[in-house]
Amino acid sequence: MADLKKTKILIIGAGGIGERHLRCFQATGRADVSFCEPNDDRRQMLMKTYDCIGYADLDDAFRLHAFEAAVICTPASTHIPIAHNCAEHGLHVLIEKPLSTSLKGVTELPKAFLAAQRIARVAYVYRSILAIQKGRELVSSGLVGPIRHVTVTSGQHFPSCRPDFKEIYYAKRSSGGGAIQDALTHPVNAMEWTIGPVSEVACFAGRQVLDGVDVEDTANLIFLS
Repeated sequence: MADLKKTKILIIGAGGIGERHLRCFQATGRADVSFCEPNDDRRQMLMKTYDCIGYADLDDAFRLHAFEAAVICTPASTHIPIAHNCAEHGLHVLIEKPLSTSLKGVTELPKAFLAAQRIARVAYVYRSILAIQKGRELVSSGLVGPIRHVTVTSGQHFPSCRPDFKEIYYAKRSSGGGAIQDALTHPVNAMEWTIGPVSEVACFAGRQVLDGVDVEDTANLIFLS
């Protein structure tokens, strides 16, 4: 491992998700990881905790250091322009979900990465779950026959797993918050990957539990493939 060339990775946005990426990439022993975080207190804390370089400004990071790949962990409303910036600097990119809060700039993004000859992916990690992979194999093989109905139930206990939900992107729909734009996109992506694209959608949603936010925390989604 001492002779292994380490990939130079920049984590853009070092909130809770960004810190997880930072920690996990470091744990592989295969990555030279830096991060970009405008919050001074958090940046100083993470630099001390992980003994790595932290930048306050993305332009400074690109000016001072050459990276091979980036992970975009900022609010979803900023993903598209930051991804374009990364493509212009010749970086491969992993973009946290959801890709965006609107369709603006989405169709142009693949073209930018094709032109730069770099790879961009969105972090829909449910595709790595072995049970979902097996389900996809069974559907593709025709062994189980046509799929007529799928039920997915999921949830998070926010006070323990996301105690800062009132202060982060989740609190506002404009930055990608709410059950529909956030966690719900994981099972939707997994099911489309497994059984095919969606043709019709119906959704019932509301704020049932969480105080201090203006977004829905509960959603019931029905779609036809």
